[in-house]
Amino acid sequence: MSRYRPPQKSGAKYITGEGEKILKEELHQLWKVERPQVTHSVSEAAALGDRSKKC
Repeated sequence: MSRYRPPQKSGAKYITGEGEKILKEELHQLWKVERPQVTHSVSEAAALGDRSKKC
């Protein structure tokens, strides 16, 4: 297996205003909604001495 990658065309990769909004919404969802839920679940499990995944 070779690690060679052929050269790619150069060019700027732009993001639209709509794309930026979607990414910011996703970031907000992950950091402000899902992350606190996960950390709460992990801390509860750690308090019980169990850190295995039980989803």
